[in-house]
Amino acid sequence: MKEDQPYLESSYWLPSRKELLDWFQLNAPSLGEIYRGAVQFLNEEPPIVGRSHFICHAVREIRNNLPNFISGHRVTILQYKNRIDAIAADALLPGGPYDLWKKGETSRRVKDLTGSFAQLPHLPKMLKAKAVLDTLVEGCVQGYFVLRLQRPDKSVRTWWMSRPDDIALDDPALELWLSEAAELHELQHDLLAPHRLPSMWTANEIRFKDVMRYFSGTGTVQVQKNGYTESIHVPKAKSEVVERALFQAIEKGLVWLLSGPASILGEPVPPGILNEDSSLCPPPAPISVTEILPENIPSGWKDNECTALAVSTALSVKAGKTLPWKIIQGLLTSALRARFIEMVDGSAPWPSDFAQAQHVRFRLAKTGIAPHVSEALPTQVLVAEGELDSHEVQNLGDVVGKLFELKAKRSTPIKIKVRIEVGDGKTLPPATVVEEFNKVLQNVKEGLGLK
Repeated sequence: MKEDQPYLESSYWLPSRKELLDWFQLNAPSLGEIYRGAVQFLNEEPPIVGRSHFICHAVREIRNNLPNFISGHRVTILQYKNRIDAIAADALLPGGPYDLWKKGETSRRVKDLTGSFAQLPHLPKMLKAKAVLDTLVEGCVQGYFVLRLQRPDKSVRTWWMSRPDDIALDDPALELWLSEAAELHELQHDLLAPHRLPSMWTANEIRFKDVMRYFSGTGTVQVQKNGYTESIHVPKAKSEVVERALFQAIEKGLVWLLSGPASILGEPVPPGILNEDSSLCPPPAPISVTEILPENIPSGWKDNECTALAVSTALSVKAGKTLPWKIIQGLLTSALRARFIEMVDGSAPWPSDFAQAQHVRFRLAKTGIAPHVSEALPTQVLVAEGELDSHEVQNLGDVVGKLFELKAKRSTPIKIKVRIEVGDGKTLPPATVVEEFNKVLQNVKEGLGLK
């Protein structure tokens, strides 16, 4: 061990670490520098920002190259200080290794930051010119930064925990703000979905005032990053910004609002409903159509008849919360289509709004056909439904490939379900006829048949 190594006097340089460093300096000097730096990063206080990233890179470099030194093979080691192809988002924060921020600075133009690595001699040169921009965008998605764009009409767009569109990224006016200093003028509604943002949904039912406290601009949250925990600041957002995003999330069916007697999901929120004590919940679990039958909600039926209001009340009591009218509408409509129930003569029209629910009357179907429902109907799925003629079925077959191309391109689930009805709804077809139909259907898919 050399005598001119005062850093080895630190208490964390245990004998085993010194012995390993001596071996590196003798047999693999370049790896010795990396090992020494990793040990110092790991133990010295205060810790530098993103030190876990640097230590992980050091371990990977030693692991990849140590076998070559042991075997005697000559290797060329990439000089990270001169040319790199990627950087970690948190390395661009103030206090990071690249010295990109002046003291007290809280925002910078994105075009200036991306140009710094090509213009300033003390910064590493990027193998890919777009890599810095990609890193800034990823930092926004991870919550380190807020991206802000003021348009010519003085309106402002902001992104946090989300990815801006390409048009915004190409705008030279786009700014990057530190999250602790930024104010959100826009909040993407899907961020308010249950358990989307770290530490906002601390339970399955939260209050609107909890959401406003989250966006007060004074808090930090802990997030998991590659096996370790890091703190990020939550930017400030005014009440009207959060309300606007929340109303969109409710209308899109992502968040269920309960406020007094009101229960809203999948439809616009009427004015005056939301207050600081309003409850926010995940959408209810899918409810099977069979749940509306008398054996499951006897209190909702009388003499084999029920009203839409009685079904809504009985199911809500069973659930322990007032269910959204949109859910009840969907269940009753599905039950009608599946021929569990039918309209009573003289009933108010269906579908209807909640105000007319007490006047909409149903009874158990008397068709003699045993209805079949294969599964609970999901509430957060869009459905294209219609009765097709033979040539329209062929048209559907022609576009199925394009539908599944869209599924792959947009990473959006899609299911195609087929319902074939045989009979007039009054008398079941003869068994011989059913058998003939089933023989044909077996050529489509094994197990597909009339039941």
